[in-house]
Amino acid sequence: MPVDELNHYNLRVPAAAQARVIEFYERMLGFEFRQNGRLLWLWRGERPLVHLTIVAEASMSAQPAGAIDHIAFSCRGLAAMQASFGPRRSLSCEGLSGHGLHPDGGARSGGPEDRT
Repeated sequence: MPVDELNHYNLRVPAAAQARVIEFYERMLGFEFRQNGRLLWLWRGERPLVHLTIVAEASMSAQPAGAIDHIAFSCRGLAAMQASFGPRRSLSCEGLSGHGLHPDGGARSGGPEDRT
């Protein structure tokens, strides 16, 4: 299943650093901050590229500040890959993180276009 591009990445950000992180991406890199309910995204042009997960300071001890939570890729060829596994096997991480591989032609990012 070839990877076409990086879809987005998710950063775990302590609540106290949220404003500084957003300011860095906006002022230094030209991103635009958008919020859709509880989902926080940094957009570049028409694409959401950075997903922010704001976490309590206490939960940062298990995973340090600025840690990458996940990286998502846009891929193609899911149907052919699933067919190669045979009838009893499938490929999906749906339910692990809300992201997954979908038979409609690729990976669903879990991004703002997927949830409202």
